[in-house]
Amino acid sequence: MKSMNREDLEGKVIAAYEKEFGASAMALDTDFAKLGFNSLQRVRLLFVLEEALDVDLADLNLHECQTLREVIDRLDRSTTL
Repeated sequence: MKSMNREDLEGKVIAAYEKEFGASAMALDTDFAKLGFNSLQRVRLLFVLEEALDVDLADLNLHECQTLREVIDRLDRSTTL
């Protein structure tokens, strides 16, 4: 997948998140810790996003992100997509 615009990227990330974790219309700035995310759920999110975007995201250190907006921002700046 190459040159995805921000709007499409955000839509795919949110859809993948909602499908996997069952949360709908969550705020992009809600801290994962406040959602009760543990380290295994953060890893699972990485795998879900790799599958949804059809890319390898290992080098992006997405586990450091605290919110879905931070994940989207890091993906948007990536040359991987």
